[in-house]
Amino acid sequence: MIKNILASLLIVICTYLNAQNNKTTYDAYISGNMVKWKNEMVSIEYKRDKTNKEKLDLVNFQYGYIAWCIDKDKIKEAEKLIDKSEDIIFELEKKNYNPSMLLAYKAAFIGFKIGISPYKAPFIGLRA
Repeated sequence: MIKNILASLLIVICTYLNAQNNKTTYDAYISGNMVKWKNEMVSIEYKRDKTNKEKLDLVNFQYGYIAWCIDKDKIKEAEKLIDKSEDIIFELEKKNYNPSMLLAYKAAFIGFKIGISPYKAPFIGLRA
């Protein structure tokens, strides 16, 4: 219960901070319109020549959507997005772009993986 509250609070804070630059996603979050959220996320994903900031924003949007997927028991969709997000994080790490945020997201995605499959905790938990 406390874990869910903390995760929700983190989502709200990250979403609010990043959504100030993306009103469509912010409006989708506020209204709970996850179809709109996903559509915006996909449009960013398929944009060519994204800047590093846009890539990190995409990771943030995926992070929020993954949490929603897990809450709604859409585990396969969440797992696919975790993989995509981790690929973007790896790419941004190679460029040494905003390492503190990347570490935070890496830890969050490890937490998601453990939440989905608790038996993985002893194997991947230390990486968080």
